[in-house]
Amino acid sequence: MKVVFLEDVQGVANGGEIKEVKNGFARNFLIPKKLAVPANRNSMQRVQKLAKEAEEKRIKVIANFKALTNELDGMQISIESRAGANGKLFGSVTDTIIAQKLSELTEKDIHRRMIQTKDAIRETGIYDIILNLYPELTATIKLLVHATGTEPIWEEDSEPQDSEPQDSEPQDSEPQDSEPQDSEPQDSEKAS
Repeated sequence: MKVVFLEDVQGVANGGEIKEVKNGFARNFLIPKKLAVPANRNSMQRVQKLAKEAEEKRIKVIANFKALTNELDGMQISIESRAGANGKLFGSVTDTIIAQKLSELTEKDIHRRMIQTKDAIRETGIYDIILNLYPELTATIKLLVHATGTEPIWEEDSEPQDSEPQDSEPQDSEPQDSEPQDSEPQDSEKAS
């Protein structure tokens, strides 16, 4: 089905473009959400006007996202969560929780899909979180996850890595030698 796009649809087309799309996509998604109209004589005559309106709207949206990017870039936020003595969280800090916290602080709508983490955060520590606000507009924030009832402590010397917890203290519970791991395969060879 040939349609004229009224607005930008990310990954499909920009406003004012005429494209051939699947019938179901047009009837079930694009047309009901008023993102596109069927390409008929009337809509084809309005293509230039629609393209100009879509371009103006795109410029406003990009300007708003650039301002939001400048506001968020380098921001430091802290999230309190229940954790055990070893720093492991009883739950996890997800993209949704981070988005809610950012929305509270900025008073702007930040969707969870804008937040790029590899996995849910399951340990206390400092994390670098990448926000993909709009195509080619990204911001990086620092997130401190700390245990409930403790004060958030920002360590200036530490450099967090992408969604990886900071190891500020070595854990005594984990063996640092690889001897037990090496001895197991030798035992299995002797048994053979």
